[in-house]
Amino acid sequence: MPPGLILELVLFPLVTFGLAWPLASRLKLDPSERLSVAAVLSLVAVYLVAFVVYILRMPVAVFWVLPALGLTGLAAGRHALVAALSDVSARALLIGQALIVGWCVGWLALVVSYSGGGWVGDWIEHFDRAQFFLRHWPIDTEFLGIYPLSARPPLANLVTGALLGPIGATFAGYQLVTTLLSCLAFLRAALPTRPAPRRGAADGHRGVRRAVDAQSVVR
Repeated sequence: MPPGLILELVLFPLVTFGLAWPLASRLKLDPSERLSVAAVLSLVAVYLVAFVVYILRMPVAVFWVLPALGLTGLAAGRHALVAALSDVSARALLIGQALIVGWCVGWLALVVSYSGGGWVGDWIEHFDRAQFFLRHWPIDTEFLGIYPLSARPPLANLVTGALLGPIGATFAGYQLVTTLLSCLAFLRAALPTRPAPRRGAADGHRGVRRAVDAQSVVR
Protein backbone atom coordinates (compact mmCIF):
# COMPACT_ATOMS: atom_id res chain seq x y z
CA MET A 1 0.00 0.00 0.00
CA PRO A 2 1.41 3.45 -0.93
CA PRO A 3 2.66 5.58 2.01
CA GLY A 4 -0.02 8.20 1.38
CA LEU A 5 -2.80 5.66 1.89
CA ILE A 6 -1.17 4.34 5.06
CA LEU A 7 -0.96 7.91 6.31
CA GLU A 8 -4.68 8.36 5.59
CA LEU A 9 -5.50 5.34 7.76
CA VAL A 10 -3.74 7.16 10.63
CA LEU A 11 -5.15 10.64 9.98
CA PHE A 12 -8.76 9.56 9.39
CA PRO A 13 -9.60 8.53 13.00
CA LEU A 14 -7.83 11.62 14.35
CA VAL A 15 -10.11 13.84 12.28
CA THR A 16 -13.38 11.90 12.53
CA PHE A 17 -13.23 11.36 16.28
CA GLY A 18 -10.80 13.93 17.64
CA LEU A 19 -12.20 17.20 16.31
CA ALA A 20 -15.43 17.06 18.32
CA TRP A 21 -14.34 14.78 21.16
CA PRO A 22 -13.88 17.61 23.72
CA LEU A 23 -17.54 18.57 23.14
CA ALA A 24 -18.99 15.07 22.76
CA SER A 25 -17.25 13.85 25.91
CA ARG A 26 -19.16 16.40 27.97
CA LEU A 27 -22.61 15.32 26.79
CA LYS A 28 -24.84 13.32 29.14
CA LEU A 29 -24.68 10.19 27.04
CA ASP A 30 -23.18 6.77 27.52
CA PRO A 31 -19.65 6.21 26.12
CA SER A 32 -20.84 4.45 22.94
CA GLU A 33 -23.18 7.31 22.10
CA ARG A 34 -20.46 9.87 22.79
CA LEU A 35 -18.14 8.19 20.30
CA SER A 36 -20.86 8.16 17.65
CA VAL A 37 -21.81 11.78 18.28
CA ALA A 38 -18.13 12.76 18.12
CA ALA A 39 -17.92 11.27 14.62
CA VAL A 40 -21.04 13.11 13.45
CA LEU A 41 -20.00 16.48 14.86
CA SER A 42 -16.45 16.07 13.58
CA LEU A 43 -17.68 15.49 10.03
CA VAL A 44 -19.91 18.56 10.27
CA ALA A 45 -16.85 20.55 11.38
CA VAL A 46 -14.83 19.18 8.45
CA TYR A 47 -17.59 20.24 6.06
CA LEU A 48 -17.67 23.79 7.43
CA VAL A 49 -13.89 24.13 7.35
CA ALA A 50 -13.73 22.78 3.79
CA PHE A 51 -16.43 25.20 2.68
CA VAL A 52 -14.55 28.16 4.17
CA VAL A 53 -11.27 27.00 2.59
CA TYR A 54 -12.97 26.80 -0.80
CA ILE A 55 -14.74 30.17 -0.53
CA LEU A 56 -11.55 31.93 0.58
CA ARG A 57 -9.43 30.04 -1.99
CA MET A 58 -6.98 28.96 0.68
CA PRO A 59 -4.18 26.49 -0.16
CA VAL A 60 -4.82 22.77 0.21
CA ALA A 61 -2.08 22.58 2.85
CA VAL A 62 -4.52 24.24 5.26
CA PHE A 63 -6.27 20.89 5.64
CA TRP A 64 -3.32 19.65 7.70
CA VAL A 65 -4.86 21.67 10.51
CA LEU A 66 -7.69 19.12 10.76
CA PRO A 67 -5.64 16.13 12.00
CA ALA A 68 -3.61 18.52 14.16
CA LEU A 69 -6.79 19.77 15.83
CA GLY A 70 -8.08 16.22 16.08
CA LEU A 71 -4.97 15.09 17.90
CA THR A 72 -5.23 18.12 20.18
CA GLY A 73 -8.88 17.31 20.89
CA LEU A 74 -8.11 13.72 21.86
CA ALA A 75 -5.23 14.88 24.04
CA ALA A 76 -7.40 17.49 25.75
CA GLY A 77 -10.11 14.93 26.44
CA ARG A 78 -7.77 12.05 27.19
CA HIS A 79 -9.23 11.33 30.63
CA ALA A 80 -12.75 11.07 29.21
CA LEU A 81 -11.36 8.96 26.35
CA VAL A 82 -9.70 6.52 28.73
CA ALA A 83 -12.94 6.30 30.70
CA ALA A 84 -14.88 5.64 27.50
CA LEU A 85 -12.48 2.92 26.39
CA SER A 86 -12.90 1.21 29.75
CA ASP A 87 -16.60 0.76 28.98
CA VAL A 88 -17.35 -2.70 27.60
CA SER A 89 -19.97 -1.54 25.09
CA ALA A 90 -17.83 1.33 23.77
CA ARG A 91 -14.83 -0.94 23.42
CA ALA A 92 -16.91 -3.53 21.56
CA LEU A 93 -18.24 -0.78 19.28
CA LEU A 94 -14.73 0.35 18.33
CA ILE A 95 -13.55 -3.22 17.80
CA GLY A 96 -16.52 -3.81 15.52
CA GLN A 97 -15.72 -0.60 13.65
CA ALA A 98 -12.12 -1.72 13.19
CA LEU A 99 -13.26 -5.09 11.85
CA ILE A 100 -15.64 -3.44 9.37
CA VAL A 101 -12.87 -1.11 8.18
CA GLY A 102 -10.40 -3.98 7.82
CA TRP A 103 -12.94 -6.06 5.90
CA CYS A 104 -13.92 -3.27 3.50
CA VAL A 105 -10.39 -2.01 2.91
CA GLY A 106 -9.31 -5.60 2.28
CA TRP A 107 -11.95 -6.00 -0.40
CA LEU A 108 -11.04 -2.60 -1.84
CA ALA A 109 -7.44 -3.75 -2.23
CA LEU A 110 -8.66 -6.53 -4.53
CA VAL A 111 -10.24 -4.14 -7.04
CA VAL A 112 -8.26 -4.18 -10.28
CA SER A 113 -10.56 -2.35 -12.68
CA TYR A 114 -13.89 -0.53 -12.57
CA SER A 115 -14.66 -1.26 -16.21
CA GLY A 116 -17.67 -3.32 -17.20
CA GLY A 117 -20.37 -1.54 -15.20
CA GLY A 118 -22.29 1.66 -15.69
CA TRP A 119 -21.94 2.51 -12.00
CA VAL A 120 -18.27 3.33 -12.60
CA GLY A 121 -19.54 6.79 -13.52
CA ASP A 122 -20.55 7.40 -9.89
CA TRP A 123 -16.96 6.96 -8.73
CA ILE A 124 -15.58 9.18 -11.47
CA GLU A 125 -18.21 11.88 -11.01
CA HIS A 126 -17.74 12.24 -7.28
CA PHE A 127 -13.96 12.02 -7.53
CA ASP A 128 -14.14 14.93 -9.94
CA ARG A 129 -16.51 16.79 -7.63
CA ALA A 130 -14.01 16.45 -4.77
CA GLN A 131 -11.30 17.78 -7.08
CA PHE A 132 -13.58 20.65 -8.09
CA PHE A 133 -13.43 22.02 -4.55
CA LEU A 134 -9.74 21.25 -4.08
CA ARG A 135 -8.53 22.67 -7.38
CA HIS A 136 -11.11 25.45 -7.83
CA TRP A 137 -12.33 24.29 -11.20
CA PRO A 138 -14.57 26.70 -13.18
CA ILE A 139 -18.04 27.08 -11.67
CA ASP A 140 -19.68 25.99 -14.93
CA THR A 141 -17.87 22.63 -14.97
CA GLU A 142 -20.11 19.77 -16.13
CA PHE A 143 -19.36 16.44 -14.50
CA LEU A 144 -19.36 13.45 -16.83
CA GLY A 145 -20.19 16.05 -19.45
CA ILE A 146 -23.80 16.10 -18.20
CA TYR A 147 -24.29 17.23 -14.61
CA PRO A 148 -23.74 20.78 -13.32
CA LEU A 149 -22.39 21.41 -9.84
CA SER A 150 -25.90 21.97 -8.45
CA ALA A 151 -27.02 18.46 -9.48
CA ARG A 152 -25.53 16.97 -6.30
CA PRO A 153 -25.37 18.21 -2.69
CA PRO A 154 -21.81 19.29 -1.82
CA LEU A 155 -21.37 17.97 1.74
CA ALA A 156 -19.83 14.58 0.92
CA ASN A 157 -17.60 16.06 -1.80
CA LEU A 158 -16.29 18.82 0.45
CA VAL A 159 -15.61 16.37 3.29
CA THR A 160 -13.90 13.94 0.93
CA GLY A 161 -11.80 16.73 -0.54
CA ALA A 162 -10.74 17.92 2.90
CA LEU A 163 -9.65 14.41 3.89
CA LEU A 164 -7.77 14.03 0.61
CA GLY A 165 -5.97 17.33 1.12
CA PRO A 166 -3.04 16.04 3.21
CA ILE A 167 -2.37 12.95 1.05
CA GLY A 168 -3.12 14.32 -2.41
CA ALA A 169 -6.17 14.01 -4.65
CA THR A 170 -5.44 10.66 -6.27
CA PHE A 171 -8.13 8.22 -7.32
CA ALA A 172 -6.68 5.58 -5.00
CA GLY A 173 -6.88 8.02 -2.11
CA TYR A 174 -10.44 8.90 -3.07
CA GLN A 175 -11.42 5.23 -3.04
CA LEU A 176 -9.94 4.78 0.43
CA VAL A 177 -11.47 7.93 1.93
CA THR A 178 -14.90 7.12 0.50
CA THR A 179 -14.69 3.59 1.88
CA LEU A 180 -13.67 4.81 5.33
CA LEU A 181 -16.51 7.34 5.40
CA SER A 182 -19.00 4.66 4.36
CA CYS A 183 -17.78 2.38 7.15
CA LEU A 184 -18.83 4.98 9.75
CA ALA A 185 -22.44 3.92 9.14
CA PHE A 186 -21.62 0.95 11.37
CA LEU A 187 -21.51 3.18 14.44
CA ARG A 188 -25.13 4.26 14.16
CA ALA A 189 -26.30 0.82 13.05
CA ALA A 190 -24.61 -0.90 16.01
CA LEU A 191 -25.96 1.36 18.78
CA PRO A 192 -29.41 -0.31 19.04
CA THR A 193 -27.76 -3.74 19.42
CA ARG A 194 -25.93 -2.88 22.63
CA PRO A 195 -26.67 -5.02 25.69
CA ALA A 196 -28.73 -3.42 28.46
CA PRO A 197 -26.61 -1.55 31.04
CA ARG A 198 -25.82 -3.53 34.15
CA ARG A 199 -27.04 -0.69 36.36
CA GLY A 200 -30.47 -0.76 34.75
CA ALA A 201 -30.71 -4.49 35.24
CA ALA A 202 -29.72 -4.18 38.88
CA ASP A 203 -32.31 -1.44 39.42
CA GLY A 204 -34.92 -3.69 37.87
CA HIS A 205 -34.08 -6.54 40.24
CA ARG A 206 -34.26 -4.19 43.22
CA GLY A 207 -37.66 -2.96 42.02
CA VAL A 208 -38.96 -6.52 41.83
CA ARG A 209 -37.70 -7.25 45.32
CA ARG A 210 -39.39 -4.11 46.68
CA ALA A 211 -42.67 -5.11 45.05
CA VAL A 212 -42.48 -8.60 46.57
CA ASP A 213 -41.68 -7.16 50.00
CA ALA A 214 -44.63 -4.75 49.72
CA GLN A 215 -46.99 -7.63 48.87
CA SER A 216 -45.68 -9.59 51.88
CA VAL A 217 -46.43 -6.65 54.19
CA VAL A 218 -49.97 -6.31 52.81
CA ARG A 219 -50.64 -9.97 53.36
